Amino acid sequence: MPQPQRGSIATEAFCGAVGGTVGALVAYPIDTVKTRLQAGPKNGTVISTAVTLCRNEGIGGFYRGVQIMLISQGVYIGASLGGMQLGRAMYDEFLGASTGKTHPNDPEPWARFLLGGTVSGICCGTVTTPFERLRVLMQTQKRNVGGPLTTLREVFRSQGLHGVFTGLPITVLREIPGCIVWIGSYEWCYSQLTSTLGWGRQSAVLGSAVVAPICWSLSVFPMERIKVQMQAVGAIQESATQTMLRILRRQGMAGLMVGLVPLISRNIIIDIVQLPSADLMRSVLAEK
Repeated sequence: MPQPQRGSIATEAFCGAVGGTVGALVAYPIDTVKTRLQAGPKNGTVISTAVTLCRNEGIGGFYRGVQIMLISQGVYIGASLGGMQLGRAMYDEFLGASTGKTHPNDPEPWARFLLGGTVSGICCGTVTTPFERLRVLMQTQKRNVGGPLTTLREVFRSQGLHGVFTGLPITVLREIPGCIVWIGSYEWCYSQLTSTLGWGRQSAVLGSAVVAPICWSLSVFPMERIKVQMQAVGAIQESATQTMLRILRRQGMAGLMVGLVPLISRNIIIDIVQLPSADLMRSVLAEK
């Protein structure tokens, strides 16, 4: 089956970084609404949260911490796509010869794909945790705050390096299945659209960019809700298990799903921008 174009590890990381930065610029306001919903102690709605945010903080409130996401989303997608190729390269180097896969068009072994997705999740979960910690803090503070560097200094001064990496285990735990599902659904959808329906490359990339974020969003709950709750607090107070139990005690199972709708909406908007942008960058680099 036809597969999306892939480049080297460095190429995938670079194209992902470009695409992620462009996508972040478009989808940031809905990400702020999603974070406010997930960080709050009570269940609200997307509309009520957005109205309250606009009334109390103005349009600028939707873009609080945008500098962080412009950098972090590029790092995140670059690490995800680059990490996937790194994992595949590790498989080919150490296990490829023993699997009997001799032709590039042979079906990809499941072990190769799963190793790639696992490496991808570890890479992007690790590099994105400090950015997400700062972004969540800036998005959830209901007063005028300093920029990212000011927030970073405050966190580091009060909590040290551990505070900057609050939520690292749950973020990696979110990203391993998330990357496997996200990249897997994207590549599967692309192959189906091109081979079965005869779509062209650009149309297939765009169609796959709608399916993949939905699959990712559904695969990462409730880890996403727990992560935001942990990162929104001003001090390190709970483990992931303690946070989950607190949410269940106060809000029940529904509490773990808070923010799912805006998360899916945000991710669709981001992916229909960042994935075609990354693919376009691959084409430009391939022509040089």
